[in-house]
Amino acid sequence: MKQQISYQLVDTAGEISAIGTSPIREDTLAAAAVQIMATDKRIEQVGFIDGYDTSTPSRFRMMGGELSVNGFLAGACLLMKQRRQTKIKLQNCVINTSVLATLGQNSATIELPWSIVQTINDNVVT
Repeated sequence: MKQQISYQLVDTAGEISAIGTSPIREDTLAAAAVQIMATDKRIEQVGFIDGYDTSTPSRFRMMGGELSVNGFLAGACLLMKQRRQTKIKLQNCVINTSVLATLGQNSATIELPWSIVQTINDNVVT
């Protein structure tokens, strides 16, 4: 039986992210992501926000447990619009810290810690 999952699509610079807004167990992330991606061929990645419908601090997870800057930014924007806030701190499960997200009139930013950068060579950041 398929799980009912609420999600919204967010386009960050041409990359379509589906952001799951329903509570979901960790062990069902992959199956839920497959179910969501099957609904629209444009979806490139799926992330999930825990605590989307509450005012408590929220946590963001990508379907594969990776850090996706576009996915995280999409989730942060969606959460700020839902809560009608221009700044939030959103926990990222990969870097295990809260990240400040800011929503401007024509922009959105997230402040990632420098500790995640391993090298910078010829404009390629690892």
